[in-house]
Amino acid sequence: MGEKKLVAAVEGASGYIGNNLLKKIRGKAKVIGLSRNGDQRENTEDVEWRSCDLFSMKDAEKSLAGADIAVYLVHSMLKSAKLSQGTFEDMDVILADNFA
Repeated sequence: MGEKKLVAAVEGASGYIGNNLLKKIRGKAKVIGLSRNGDQRENTEDVEWRSCDLFSMKDAEKSLAGADIAVYLVHSMLKSAKLSQGTFEDMDVILADNFA
């Protein structure tokens, strides 16, 4: 019997660094590729894509289900709420906390 591969969830998998990381771990781990637009990407043998809105704790928990390890490659460039008075740094803290 073969060794069970780790399941790695990569948030920000569709970005530049995420894409390069996916290339490096291809075949070494089963990957859950997380992205705001994951539902618009096609699953492959190596990657299962899922949409994830890290501003939602419930969505983050659902998206990370089944992962053994998680990699966070996110930097909030745009606010999802137009009425927010928070800074980019404030938004990053919320996203990182929900991911953790």
